[in-house]
Amino acid sequence: MLIVLKKNKGSVDSARVDLLNRIAYLLTRVDPQKARNYCNQSIDLAKKVKYSAGVGRAYHVMGLAYYRNGNGQEAIKPLVESVKINEKLGNEVQLASSFNLLATVFLLNIKNFDKARTYYNKALQLSKKLNNKALANRLQNNIGLTYSWQNKHGEARSMFEKALKGYKELKKRSGESKALNNIGDTYESEGDYKKALEFYNKSLAIEREIKGSPRGMATTLSNVGSVHVKLKNYDKAEEVLQEALTMAEKVTAKEEEKEVYEVYAQLYEAKGVANKALKYYKKHYALKDSLFNIEKSRQIAEIETKYETEKKEKELALRKSEIVQKDKEISSQRSILIGLLLVLTVAFFMVSRQRLRNRKNKEIFKTKEELIQAELKNAEQDLKFKNRELTTYALHIIQKNNILTELKDSIEEAVDDISDKESKGLSKLIHLINYSFNLDRDWQDFKIAFEQVHEGFFDKLQKRYPNISPSEIRLCSLLRLNFASKEIAAIMGISPDSVKVARYRLRKKLELSRNDSLVDFIRNM
Repeated sequence: MLIVLKKNKGSVDSARVDLLNRIAYLLTRVDPQKARNYCNQSIDLAKKVKYSAGVGRAYHVMGLAYYRNGNGQEAIKPLVESVKINEKLGNEVQLASSFNLLATVFLLNIKNFDKARTYYNKALQLSKKLNNKALANRLQNNIGLTYSWQNKHGEARSMFEKALKGYKELKKRSGESKALNNIGDTYESEGDYKKALEFYNKSLAIEREIKGSPRGMATTLSNVGSVHVKLKNYDKAEEVLQEALTMAEKVTAKEEEKEVYEVYAQLYEAKGVANKALKYYKKHYALKDSLFNIEKSRQIAEIETKYETEKKEKELALRKSEIVQKDKEISSQRSILIGLLLVLTVAFFMVSRQRLRNRKNKEIFKTKEELIQAELKNAEQDLKFKNRELTTYALHIIQKNNILTELKDSIEEAVDDISDKESKGLSKLIHLINYSFNLDRDWQDFKIAFEQVHEGFFDKLQKRYPNISPSEIRLCSLLRLNFASKEIAAIMGISPDSVKVARYRLRKKLELSRNDSLVDFIRNM
């Protein structure tokens, strides 16, 4: 698609605007900043050719890019612009989509549930007018969530029941499961645990029947386990929680795994087994902290990259300005010297020539010295930049896994809106994404980038310790970059406790005493 765009670079028409918007949409998950750049290009071009529908679509995609980057506040302005334009055009399909996204921003990012409900209702009215029953069902479900999060469980249940009826009419079993699960949640929040269990079990039965996603199954099983704990059915609770944990671990669903650990802790607390309750509470909070740190690290890396880019552009502009100024000064000095030489008498010609030569030599020496100092400074800055770039690359490995997970979630959500026959093709794509989690290409790319900064590190390590394993080599490289245990766990796909064990084994293999610092030893290699 990018190749097609380059070929059509000279054309100024609506087709090019649509192409820019399509590219921007595809980039919203992978590179939100680049997606917004394409949106700005599309807006400029669409305004130039007076293509209002293209402008409205570009503003919608820009809002989506901000939302998917976790910046809900910034998403509101372009989405409101999209709404204004599409209201004037009478473009009800795009208008419904923008209302839906605006509502989601207010629900998930701003936490303004009344505002979210207002926009969901506007989108619902349009979906009914357009006879888009699938969208209407999703919107009714989301309106139910706005009530549920305000503890208005009766109103929430009413909307979930409407969504359930709509899903049944369309024979969307996955949608039925979601609605039943949400209804069960309202009963659990009201303390009617038997009724909650009834609806959770109905949801679970459908998930088993259609072989739903492991992530969805883990959530439903966790809900079932939570209710069994409250009903004091401890054996049954432990049974379903074990299945929930297996499902979550199967697809590395960290959020769901975190919630299962919390219910496990509640189970053992209710049984009076304090040590196990404490164990699972620790696992819950450790995973919670890890997920929070990964997100913050991603945001920090993005901010640092933006800052470094802007800083480098300013430095280049300043350097060009200094060169121009220096050229002017040199030119001026040459003119003065020529004038002086013409005025001087023949008697002082040789003396003046010698003085001029000395002066030039000094200037050359000084300039060379300044250039050497500048080169040394640039080399030092380049090394720091490469180290930061390497750290950012490692964080991108985590972000890539998160993006794959998020992409898979989107595909699984899309499965809800198509027939079971069509969903088979998307299921193959989900399996392909699961397989990509196990590829080792990221490590090979990381290893190449690492060697560019720390040349010969791996060779020295393997020569001195021939029995060192590949996983221990990875651990050494991450310790060399001063990553904390939680960050190493996230990158290597293991638990923080496993990192501690790996560090202990590595110390033994490197024959370090208790007083020796493992990190210092690796840095000094």
